[in-house]
Formats: sequence, structure tokens, C-alpha cells
Amino acid sequence: MTFIDKRGKIDTNFYDGGENRMVAIRLTRMGRKNSPFYRIVIVDKRKPRETKVIDYIGYYNPLKDPSEIKVDTEKAKYWLSKGAQPTASVKAIFKKLPEFKNN
Repeated sequence: MTFIDKRGKIDTNFYDGGENRMVAIRLTRMGRKNSPFYRIVIVDKRKPRETKVIDYIGYYNPLKDPSEIKVDTEKAKYWLSKGAQPTASVKAIFKKLPEFKNN
């Protein structure tokens, strides 16, 4: 896969797990004031939190007891194999899932 940036240049490292590793797995905040929930998304690392996403892979609701976590593990493993770097908070969420316990 390739990515074309604003200048029309093709960046083949975007998805291929190249040295730049420009793809991140992170949380984007949703919900209203004082009742947040988060979507787990694939985004360009250089973009701000509330930006256009490449792919949605799940959600996290910290307000429920216990926390509600739903992740499409197939998509998550695919993006991790392509070199996407999860943030610290997403790593912590992944560790709560049985599919990612060993990673």
C-alpha cells in the first residue's frame, strides 16, 4: 500500500513498517462533557488527536465497571505487523485482552 501526502509525493514507508514508522495506534476521545469514551484508531503519527483516521479497530469505555473494551484483534494484529506503534495507553488496554497477554 502507498500513501500520497499533501504535496502529491508517494510515501511507501507509511504502511510498510519502514524506518519512519509514521502510523500509530491511539485513542481518540468521543462522548459528551464529563462522560468520555474512546475509539481505538489507526492514524498518522504527525496528526493531532482529533483528526481523520485510517482505520477504526475498537473502542474503550472507562466509565463502565468493569471497563468495556472491544477490539478487532485481526485488524490490530495486521496493523502491528505493518509497524504501527501503539501509544502507552493503548498498550495498557491491549494487555488487558487475552489475545495480547503474551505480547
